[in-house]
Amino acid sequence: MLKKWIKKVLVVIVLLSVFVGQTNITSFAQIGSKDNAKERQINNAWDGITRENSYEGNGFKITYKLQNFWNGGYNAIVKIENIGDKVIDNWTLGFDYQGEIASVWNAEIKTCIEGKCVVKNAGWNQDIETGQSVEFGINGKGDFVGFPYDYQLLGEISSVSIHDYTIDYEVINDWGNGFNANIIITNNTDRDFVDWVLEFDYDRNINEIWDATIELHEGNHYVIKNSLYNSVITANSSVSFGFIGKDGDTTVVPQNYNLSSFEYGIENLEDIKITIEDDRMQFCESESGDYYFVKDEIKSLSGKAINIQNVDSFSYTISDGTGEILYGKLEKEENWTIPNFGLGYGYNLLAFTVKSQGVEKRINFNIVNTCIGNMNNAGIDYDTDTDGDGVSDYLETKYGTDIYNIDTDGDGLDDYMEILIPNLSPTELDGDLNGILDRDEDYDNDGLSNYDEINIYKTDYSSVDTDNDLLSDYDEIEIYGTNPKKADTDDDGVSDYDEIKIGSDPLVFETTFRKEIRLDADDNYSTSVKVTVDNLLANQVSSFEIGRSTDTFLTDKEIPGYIDDGYNFVIEGEITGATVEVSYDRTLEDKEFDPALYYFNEENQLLELVDNQINENGKVIAHLEHFSKYILINKTEYVKNWNYTFLQMDDKNKFSGLDIAFLIDDSGSMLWNDTNDDRGAVTRGFIDKLADNDRASIISFNNYANTLSGFTSDKDTLMDSTYKLYSRGGTNLSSGISQALKLFNLLENDQTRLKYIVMLTDGDGTYDSNYTKLALDNNIIIDTIGLGSSVSSSVLSAMAETTGGQYYHINNAEELYYIFDTIAEKSDYYKDSDNDGISDYYEKEMAAGHLVLGNGVPLTSVSYLNKDSDGDGLSDGEEISIIKLGPLVYVKMVSNPGLVDSDGDGINDKDDQFPLVKQKSQTQVLYQTVNKEGISKLLREDYVADDLTFNDRSFTQIVSDCKLVGVVAGITPEFIMWAELADLFLLGVKDRDLDLEVTLVDLYDEFKYRSNNEGRSAYVGSKYEPSYYHKYTNDVLTDRVRNASAMDSYIKDVKNIIVKKLKAYDGDLSAIAIKENGGVVSNEINSTLKLPVLELGESVALTLAIHDFQGHTVTVDNFVCNGNSFSGTIKFHFYDHFGLDNDDYQYIPGFSDWYTLQHYDKFNGKYCPFITVVDMSCDFSGTF
Repeated sequence: MLKKWIKKVLVVIVLLSVFVGQTNITSFAQIGSKDNAKERQINNAWDGITRENSYEGNGFKITYKLQNFWNGGYNAIVKIENIGDKVIDNWTLGFDYQGEIASVWNAEIKTCIEGKCVVKNAGWNQDIETGQSVEFGINGKGDFVGFPYDYQLLGEISSVSIHDYTIDYEVINDWGNGFNANIIITNNTDRDFVDWVLEFDYDRNINEIWDATIELHEGNHYVIKNSLYNSVITANSSVSFGFIGKDGDTTVVPQNYNLSSFEYGIENLEDIKITIEDDRMQFCESESGDYYFVKDEIKSLSGKAINIQNVDSFSYTISDGTGEILYGKLEKEENWTIPNFGLGYGYNLLAFTVKSQGVEKRINFNIVNTCIGNMNNAGIDYDTDTDGDGVSDYLETKYGTDIYNIDTDGDGLDDYMEILIPNLSPTELDGDLNGILDRDEDYDNDGLSNYDEINIYKTDYSSVDTDNDLLSDYDEIEIYGTNPKKADTDDDGVSDYDEIKIGSDPLVFETTFRKEIRLDADDNYSTSVKVTVDNLLANQVSSFEIGRSTDTFLTDKEIPGYIDDGYNFVIEGEITGATVEVSYDRTLEDKEFDPALYYFNEENQLLELVDNQINENGKVIAHLEHFSKYILINKTEYVKNWNYTFLQMDDKNKFSGLDIAFLIDDSGSMLWNDTNDDRGAVTRGFIDKLADNDRASIISFNNYANTLSGFTSDKDTLMDSTYKLYSRGGTNLSSGISQALKLFNLLENDQTRLKYIVMLTDGDGTYDSNYTKLALDNNIIIDTIGLGSSVSSSVLSAMAETTGGQYYHINNAEELYYIFDTIAEKSDYYKDSDNDGISDYYEKEMAAGHLVLGNGVPLTSVSYLNKDSDGDGLSDGEEISIIKLGPLVYVKMVSNPGLVDSDGDGINDKDDQFPLVKQKSQTQVLYQTVNKEGISKLLREDYVADDLTFNDRSFTQIVSDCKLVGVVAGITPEFIMWAELADLFLLGVKDRDLDLEVTLVDLYDEFKYRSNNEGRSAYVGSKYEPSYYHKYTNDVLTDRVRNASAMDSYIKDVKNIIVKKLKAYDGDLSAIAIKENGGVVSNEINSTLKLPVLELGESVALTLAIHDFQGHTVTVDNFVCNGNSFSGTIKFHFYDHFGLDNDDYQYIPGFSDWYTLQHYDKFNGKYCPFITVVDMSCDFSGTF
């Protein structure tokens, strides 16, 4: 079976064997003689009766039989019978004929000039055994003019001079009871050895032979004959054959060699030389035969012919793997031109024929063409596909498949598929001879046979997952019963994969869904979170996400009762409800530990306790009505932070300084109501708290008012005056207020200063309410204090309330300390000493750690005497505000007044539009496949990938890799390898995408010409050396890959994952970047996405160029997060290795050639694989 396959896949080589080298033919007899009774009567008309003519020579008989005739032509069959007693070798038939032969089949016209015709065998039918016969056909042009005559068999087998050849013998392997050896025959002359036979004596048994046949074995004498495809040993070249011997000493070698070849015995036209003069024909030297490589369109070809002037004729033929495609006569001049030049794709033979005096010389040029335009010039139709199997009739002829049958071998797999898929054959039922029929193989390894996928399930045989829903075709068919060609079998808007993942039924249409997501504790986080949502709409299933918050309000470890960072729960649209379970480390439990879930109200910057939660068995469970940010904290510690009571007053105005008048009752009743002079002590305490720019006055009153000190900032003077209280007389409230108003009138009218009167009395006294009105008109606030039970509370209350002050009642003088502290604080409440927009009261409370942020974190770095505490150019009042929400008083930040750069993004708060969100442009790698660029998938990460190895296999090793590759390496000339590889690439442009055609040829050229590794090697287990491998990029390839359906879907999916994760992680790119454990984006890509595969069904060109990538990276660049919005660019860097490893494509011409060119040490690293790089990007944005 292998031999049959070799014959088919190497059909071009069989063609080549007929033409390679130079052949001289003339008319002299091998056996037989001329007919003595020559009848040269020429019949000019078809006689309607005589249709058959016979001729019998010495040992042969010719029968010429007319078959059909028509207006302008006819055809006939010529039969050659061997009636002698020995084999007719390599027959060539000469005869005289007065008609015109248009073409022949099963043979080749060597010449037909002036009635002298020579027809040579087709290679495969070159020998005629005794008693056997061969036939060839003739198409005649014009009217039939009579039968041929003077038949002669030309040429003879003769021994080659021992000086004209060299024999080399080598033992390849020796395993004790057998061995493997090669014999190499080298032609040392300038002429071809045709139909060679080698005889030798050898004292060993040859059990198996390849690349030749054993014609005779008698005793120790062997006669070995060529194997058709290597029947010609061209001038100064070699052929080889190998065999397996049995037993014995391998040092014993063959002896007494005798080489014979078929000789025509004619005169050589040695002086005639023909050259090609065209820069578009790139000359390539090769041990197996020089050749020209053509990748540009050539409409005419020129060159030189030396000593051509005196010949009888000068012509050319161009043949490709399908036969002769062009023929023409040339002028017998030194400078020749083929005006309408054309070529077939892949291998071509340009043969020049020179004839002189009945002698013919053929000069051949091997050409490899990769330009489709040259096919057009030759009139070749490479589009027609008669059977519609995807392989043009032109290529089917080359591959030996049936142009009328989509499935040549009848195994249920179309020819197109079997040519392109590894280890299959379009002409054999078991292409790789592994005992598994091609139809039963499973190319995509999804568990379904090739035949079943194509003919039963109609799925993509080259893809594990036809519909790209992350379920394999096998699982969908055999396990879940879903449609493998439809991502959402029940059309309910949720893919089959997602429905199975969330526990829904992919076969039942549903309108709402239930989904559960969890975040597990790890080295960085001590809590795990599970969130379950019911009644999700279809479009919400994929948008539901939870993540670890990176908002500093929820990650600050100074939060009272901090347990772990907060969480983000995000979804598109509203939810009807969700259940959250937060599991914590139970070793934290003690009597003071009361974990509770808090909701972060971002608008108010406040943590709010979630209602109706329970704590049991190490879990806090709560029902949520909406999604946002949450945090688990120790409630016991947290609530302690909110036990402090703050003054809450209307603060419509802020003042730069305080002018306060102390009115102290000095009536006689104070002797028993204030026995310890507490009124003096508390006044001195208040004075001590005054700022440098505050002013105070001291007034005592009884029956009359007495100014002890006018308004001054001198605290000593004020302190001294408090010791001048003597307690005598009655109580006249009006006199005290009147005196205070007079002192205020003496001051400048400064509306920026706060004016205060503090009146302390223990009597009910007399009072004129007009003084209250005067105080109100002058923006003077009066606080009143009534000591004891004899005071007129109604008068004191009205006085305070009218002016915006407050009335305090106490029963004993000791309570004055608290009241005066309160009034002192209240004065700070209205004061703004540093004019920063925040009252001194609140700045002092912040500095003391009492007034905190909405998450309980203190801001102790502010100062009531420094307008810009952190020196960032923003006043404290521009960076924070005081929020009063019910009984709660806390600080809300625009930016941190204690930090120049609140978010640490390198931008000063003053210049930062979003000072609490890092907005510096960032670049982060979010994903890297396990398979890295240039690195082996199996070995340590610094070892070279198998498909990047090169110059690493000897002939013996290649034979052991795969027999067909061994055959290719052993017999296929280098130019045929390149030609077959070109034919393979021609399959990729069946849709006539000219840009992609150019790209494939460019990849081909990259492999052929752009390596600089000759003399180097890389083998399995060697270290990856990046300098060995150049990077290849191509705009067209990138564009086609980007628009491939699998790639487009993959990019969209990755983009959605990144946006979703950024929403869940507060727009913090670094939080979702790749880490040692993978990272949240990396983990989701690995678990939910199928890496893109460029499938055969969509683009053969992309499959040949790449198919599936070795790996890729995903990087976000130009990332900016402004407030709650973000944007950036996702950059995808895909890479593939343009090379084959030992498991790749070795049973099809083209692939087997590729493998050989890359790995065979005969080429010494000349043809090296490279790395194909495809870079693409997409922009993204989102809000959180």
